[in-house]
Amino acid sequence: MAGVAIAAAAGFVVWWRRSRRICTTCGQRMRGESDTCTACLDAAAANRAAAERAEVLRQQVAARRQRAEREEREEKERALAAQRAQEETQRINLAEVRRRHEEAEAARRRADEEAARRARESPPPPASSAAPFDPYAVLGLTGDADLFAIRAAYVQAKSRYDLESVSHLGEDVQQHYRDKAEAVDRAYEMLVS
Repeated sequence: MAGVAIAAAAGFVVWWRRSRRICTTCGQRMRGESDTCTACLDAAAANRAAAERAEVLRQQVAARRQRAEREEREEKERALAAQRAQEETQRINLAEVRRRHEEAEAARRRADEEAARRARESPPPPASSAAPFDPYAVLGLTGDADLFAIRAAYVQAKSRYDLESVSHLGEDVQQHYRDKAEAVDRAYEMLVS
């Protein structure tokens, strides 16, 4: 009988402890098998859900920031590529202009040298059949040219027969250029005075 009484006392203690449990989170008395009350379990679930929502929001903000940074970087790269392409086009255009100018200058020099060679080879015209000096023809103008056109033609002709451009050529070519420059000066003086 003592064994039954001990067993009954132990059963009572177990029943009493189960019916008098305390929540480990908030300290309230509760019934049931769990160590945490229903209110604390609900609050923990709400906290987890809020933390998950905050993490999703943080990831979305980070993704938007990365996308904006990538788009800005790509825009800068496009602008830099466009600037490089424009610089390359300008460089190519400048090289083409230089090449054409050099070709034109070489062709003009060849023509001048050919004219000088023909002038050396042809006999001088007889003194009696010499044509009168025409200042308009020397400057490449018509008879109705105004003072502005005369000055412009003079400047162009002087630059064409500049002695420095033929200083490396023979004496005959240099003499031809000197004669042409003197004729240009004479024609200009006749027309402006």
